[in-house]
Amino acid sequence: VFFAAQGLGARWGKLSDAPTREPSSEKWTPCATRTTGSLSDAFVSYSSPKPFAARGVESFLHVLQEKSFECRTHSDAYGYTRILCGGIDLMVDPLVAPYDVAALQVLFDETPHASFTTLQGQNGPMRFRRGSTVAGANRALTDQLLMSYRTHLSETAQEYCEHTPELN
Repeated sequence: VFFAAQGLGARWGKLSDAPTREPSSEKWTPCATRTTGSLSDAFVSYSSPKPFAARGVESFLHVLQEKSFECRTHSDAYGYTRILCGGIDLMVDPLVAPYDVAALQVLFDETPHASFTTLQGQNGPMRFRRGSTVAGANRALTDQLLMSYRTHLSETAQEYCEHTPELN
C-alpha cells in the first residue's frame, strides 16, 4: 500500500502496518527511486507493445529494448509502483488515461529525485490528458529517455522525408 501527502513525502508498506495518525511510522518505507544513471544500465518496463504501435512509435520500443540493460512488461500502475520501491529503473507507457495515473502523480511528486512526466517533458498537475505518453524514473534517467525519444523522432522524420519522393 502506498500513501503520500503534499509536503509529507511518500511511503509504502503493508496494510496491516498502516499508521493510524502518524504518517512517519517506522514500519513504512519512504519511497525512493534507484540511482541508475544510464539507460544502458537500466531495467526498463512498459505496459504492452500494442500502445506503442497505436501511437505510431513502435520503433521507439525497439530503441528502448536495444539501449536498456533489460526490458520487460508490467501493467501500468504496478510498473510505476515498482519504481517507487526501487524495483525497476524506468517505466514507459505510451497511452494512458488520466484516471490510470492520477494517484501516481502525488506519489512521484513527493518522492525525492523522482520524475513523472510525458515524453514531451510536460510536468505539473495538468500534464496528463487522455492519450498521454507517460514515463516515470529518476530525473537523470528521465532526461536520457527524453533525449533518446527526441533524437529517435527526428531521425525517423528525416528518414521518412528522404524516402518519400513527393516531399523532396
